[in-house]
Amino acid sequence: MKRTTYIIIGLFVLGLLLIPILLRTPAAEKTAHRLSMEGERTEIEMAGIRHVKIVEKLGEIDKDDIGVLGKLDVQASSFSDKSILVYPKSKYLNVSQEGDCLLVEINLDDKGLSQITGEIEKGARLVLGGLNMELKTDSTLLSIENRVSRVNINVKKMNLDSLYLFNDEWQDISLESCSFRSLDIRGKKLSLKANQVKAINYYEELGTIRSSEISGFSVDNLYLSGKDSHRYRTGINCKRIFWNPLAKDAELELTLRQKGEIILNR
Repeated sequence: MKRTTYIIIGLFVLGLLLIPILLRTPAAEKTAHRLSMEGERTEIEMAGIRHVKIVEKLGEIDKDDIGVLGKLDVQASSFSDKSILVYPKSKYLNVSQEGDCLLVEINLDDKGLSQITGEIEKGARLVLGGLNMELKTDSTLLSIENRVSRVNINVKKMNLDSLYLFNDEWQDISLESCSFRSLDIRGKKLSLKANQVKAINYYEELGTIRSSEISGFSVDNLYLSGKDSHRYRTGINCKRIFWNPLAKDAELELTLRQKGEIILNR
């Protein structure tokens, strides 16, 4: 068989492989249009911060037409009762203190953004990236709540009495070298990474975590709750498990790898 024939056959096979790939590419996967908030950075110093809340103001823009991409890195401050937030200086970002709450507001109610989202082709979305923030705070922090899509929360080297974490759907939460008396994680379909974490009490509503990467997560009391039928294979080293069904037909199928107690709340 001539070399030319081999080449023709190879091109034919390659074409057959590419056809299903092209057919499977939906309109919703069109390339996103991107803007960045990254650039000059600034900081704000606050006292008495117990809560952190990240929200977005949409205005006339549909939530499906725009997304924010970024992260919040949280570490311990060397100063007592003092918090410092470093963040990008942007016209789309407002940072303020309301009582004991650090409020980060992404202002998407902007004529320029509205015009861009109106001009991009159907199925694509505008991504506002570069929302990279660093918070240094003391041990009195109680909660971090993110209501903005595609913003990950990373907590490192924090020793706290109690911490409530909420992240928006399909986002990531990372904990590294932390200890808590009480840890409560909420959200939907989150990805959890936990490395060298200790908690006396850990609360999880099943359905919150879609995937986990755990190394050295030790818990005295694991409090599980749920509304549906759940399968749970714990990668957490725990002494006791409490199960609290939140609906009449809620069920739990549990797989354990070590000795421990199981307690049912009635």
